[in-house]
Order: sequence, then structure tokens, then C-alpha cells
Amino acid sequence: MINILKLAIIIQAFWVLYPLYYGWEGAIIRSVISATFILTLGFFYFVRGAIKGQLTLPRVRIIPLLGWLVSICLAGSIVGFLHGYPTRAILSDLFPIIEFVASLLLGLVLIKTIEQAKRLIMLFVMSIGLVAWMEVAIYLVYPEFYFHQVLIGGLVIKRVADFTTPIALLLFLAMIGRKPYGTKIFYILGIGMTIAIFLSFLKSIWLASLIGIAIVFAVHPQKQSFVKKIISLVSFIVVGLLIAKIVFSFLKQSQGLITISNASSLTFKLIAQLFDPNLPSFERLQYVSFALRQWAESPIIGKGLGAGWWTSIGETRLAEQLPSQRWRNDIPSYPLFVAWKLGLLGLLIFSIIGRFLIRSLIVGITTLRDPFWRDFLAGICGGYTYVFLISSFAFLPFNHFPIPFYMGIMSAIICKLSWFRPSEQNQISPYSAEVSEE
Repeated sequence: MINILKLAIIIQAFWVLYPLYYGWEGAIIRSVISATFILTLGFFYFVRGAIKGQLTLPRVRIIPLLGWLVSICLAGSIVGFLHGYPTRAILSDLFPIIEFVASLLLGLVLIKTIEQAKRLIMLFVMSIGLVAWMEVAIYLVYPEFYFHQVLIGGLVIKRVADFTTPIALLLFLAMIGRKPYGTKIFYILGIGMTIAIFLSFLKSIWLASLIGIAIVFAVHPQKQSFVKKIISLVSFIVVGLLIAKIVFSFLKQSQGLITISNASSLTFKLIAQLFDPNLPSFERLQYVSFALRQWAESPIIGKGLGAGWWTSIGETRLAEQLPSQRWRNDIPSYPLFVAWKLGLLGLLIFSIIGRFLIRSLIVGITTLRDPFWRDFLAGICGGYTYVFLISSFAFLPFNHFPIPFYMGIMSAIICKLSWFRPSEQNQISPYSAEVSEE
């Protein structure tokens, strides 16, 4: 069954092309299919184990916490149905959380050896790196593929709005030079992922990625090597972009497209916006005040999953098939999202799970002797930071991209390695991940 999990990792990487082309309206399909697949896989695992009399669960303290999380989310779904929220909106809120929980549990029971864990990490990074190069190629050859357009200073942007790539890049940067990663693979995949992030032309992705890199640097056990690899990567990219700019400067810019030739102008305008105090985001402030008012009406249990408001629909490829308005059920701040819909109880259980994972990271970094896993945990620190930031000041990309799935698998590896003993060279004991309370 571990091979099926590997296949799922590859398929999820290519799923990002769906919302990039069709827009966000149908993106819930991804999380529903993913969560259903994972739950089905888990069901067959437990049925097979029960028939063979080999049904066991790892003794990891996060499992009861996940049970509480699922219970609170199901209760929130019931509250949402009682309030009469659209079923689609309720599922849109519920399935990403179920996807994270299911993938974490699946990783705990299926990942048996260190080598399996290493292969899954490598497969994740290489799959995202391959898709990143595909995104860059599509952007240059057929930019009409990308739907999102934003006017800034008269420039029309076609952007690669993939929120998954920075997670893989942070892991890859942290683990450069460690087997099974080689220098050639690093330059090939690392350059592709970095260019894809640049072509997103999203301040939120840029800022969250840079802060994630800073966190990795702060906890990385080999800071000097880490900095050298980043400098070499940036140098290769800068040289490549200069060459590309010269080439594209000879090509005429088609109306409605943005090419590499004016990317520098757009970049400076985005950076100027980022540090311009005279450009407050009134829309974001309205979202925050709205969520706080809603939360105050039901502070303990929240307003229920699916809570939202009607708003004019954005331009998407599916716009002609949809009403002129849609039910908006997210805000650009995940803590407020949780408090608004699941109340203080939901926020508490999310905080406890986050504390457990952070504690496991810290324990692993400070106690594990294997350099590979120390580098991995440093990369995941940056990955967690990125996900938290991108869901706090951008928007909630959990429906559209397989972030819950990938973070669930990576979290499962963390839980099984946190208290791994150096003497256990070949097998990850399902009992070794239990965090001692002493």
C-alpha cells in the first residue's frame, strides 16, 4: 500500500494544474477526491489488518488530538447545516481538514522504515520540482493557460499562482547535499521551483517564502553550507534571467500578456506596494472586522463550517456557467477563520495540535544525530512557517492545492522520528514517536 501512497503524491502534484487553468470555483473537487481516496485507502488497510489479525495503531499522542479535531469539525458541519449554509460551502471547509487528518494517520500506519520515509520526501520534492518546470514552460510557450489577471500600473499579469511550490523548495534548500539529493538535481529542480515562485508575482508568496528561508537558516545545523547553496542558486537564476531578458527583448509584447522583458518593472512595482504605508488593504480590514463580529455572536462553538456571505463572483473560466454571485466562505486569516466557524473550542484544539508538532520538531532537531533528519526538520520548520503565513495574510489555498495532504504526510514522518533512537537503524518503531511527558 505504500506504493499507492507514492502514486498519490505524484498525482497530487499535477492536480495544481486544474485550478491554475479553470480558476478557483471548481477547486473543491480536488480536496473531495483526495480526502475520499485517502479515507478509502485507510479503510482497506484496517479491513485487511482486521482479517489478518494484525490491526495495530502507533502509540502517538497526536492521534487522540486528531480525534478531537474531527469531532469538533463534524459538530461544526452539523451547526452549518442547521444554519442552512450551502452544502458546497460546508464541504469546502470540511474536506481540507479531513484530508490533513486522514493523510497524517495514513502516514503513521503505512510508513514503516526510514528508507520509506526518505523516498516519500524525495518523491514529494521531485514531483513538485517537475511540475514547477512544467508551469514555467507553459508560462513562456502558452501564457493563455493561466487565468489570473491583475492590473498594476497598466500591466496585465499572467501569473503562476501555485502555493505548493515554496514548501518543496524550502525542504530542498535545507537538504541539499544529503543523499539521495545531488548537486545536479538541485540546480535543475531548484531553479525551476524558484522561477515558478517568481512568476507568481504575488507579494504574499514572496514574503512568506523569504521568511520561511530565514526560519530554516535560524535552525539549520549547517548554516554556512546553507547560505552558500542559496547564493549559488540565486546566481544561476540571475544569469539565466538576464539572458532570457535579452532574448525576449527582441520579441514584440502581445497585448494582454506579460513577458520576461518587463518582469523587472512589475517586480519593482509590487515591492513598492509591499512597503507603501499609503496603500492599506481596506478589503482585508473589512474581512477581519466581519469575522470578529460573527465570532462575538457565538464565541464558544462558532458559527459553523460553511459560514460566509454572498459576494459578486470573480472572473473565472466557469463564470458563464455560474450565478453572478457566490457564497464567500473564507477570510485571509486562518486563525480568524477557525475562531469564526469553530469558536474557541476549535481554536484551542488547533493550537494544541500545532504546539505538539512544533514541540516534536524542536525535540527532533536537538536530539537526533542523523544529519539527514536534522536538515529535514529544519526545512519543515520553514514549511510550517510558510503555510501559516500564507494562510494568514493571503487567502486559504487549502481547497485549491494539496497542502493539507503533503503537510499531513510530512507531519506523520515528524511524529515517527521525534524520539527515534540512534540504535534503531533500520526500523521506525511505531512506539518510538511517543512524546514523553517527563
